[in-house]
Amino acid sequence: MAKLILIGGISRSGKSSLAQYLAQHLPHATHIDQDEFVLPVHQIPKINDRTDWETPESIDWQQLIAKVKESLNNHSYVLLEGIFAFQNEALNDQADLKVMLKLPKEEFLVKRRKEQRWGEEPEWFLEHVWKANLIHCNPHQTTIDLTFNGIQPNEFSKIQDKIELLP
Repeated sequence: MAKLILIGGISRSGKSSLAQYLAQHLPHATHIDQDEFVLPVHQIPKINDRTDWETPESIDWQQLIAKVKESLNNHSYVLLEGIFAFQNEALNDQADLKVMLKLPKEEFLVKRRKEQRWGEEPEWFLEHVWKANLIHCNPHQTTIDLTFNGIQPNEFSKIQDKIELLP
């Protein structure tokens, strides 16, 4: 039976890097990046005239859940990662392992300021991203199996070991 692994955490915490590593090292695994299910920009709420990617309303949940179901039928391991990984209670209940990646606020700010994907972001928006994470990272207070504060790539194999031991 396929295993569903949820990997959540704030922007720049290493979610994608971890999921990519695991997808390469676990047999018959697939990586689902929540960012691939973002709605068209005109459907996403705004904050001070900026697109607010930091809200769960920015995700096409129907398509995301359909992709997870399809992937569970076709793979041994499904690695779903994103800032809203723990948003959907049905996925939380179905998950075999839930991994939370955290960063201290100062480290988040340093990494996010270096990020150029969205251009230069004003400080008020970086503060919004931080606060939105505190609100949306685990809104149902689901039990998290593994939490890492500032995970390093040399720790990825520890998570792989835990996954391979799942019943």
